[in-house]
Amino acid sequence: MKLLLILIMIVAALMLIAYFAAAITKNHKLLILFRVIMLILIALLIISWITSIVLGQHFILLLLLAILFIIMYILS
Repeated sequence: MKLLLILIMIVAALMLIAYFAAAITKNHKLLILFRVIMLILIALLIISWITSIVLGQHFILLLLLAILFIIMYILS
């Protein structure tokens, strides 16, 4: 579970870097990279939420973050 949470933080940092790089350079390829990284982050959040349920920890915050990122993905 710790490995999944560390991986989520790494992917979130990459997503922020891709977002600011796309905003500064106005490059469409970086915007596509940002959206792909966001999809990976959503998948990781859902997987870690399911894993937390299996382990009996029930991290509802992971589900809320996944829903928030899905809404952000739709609006971006």
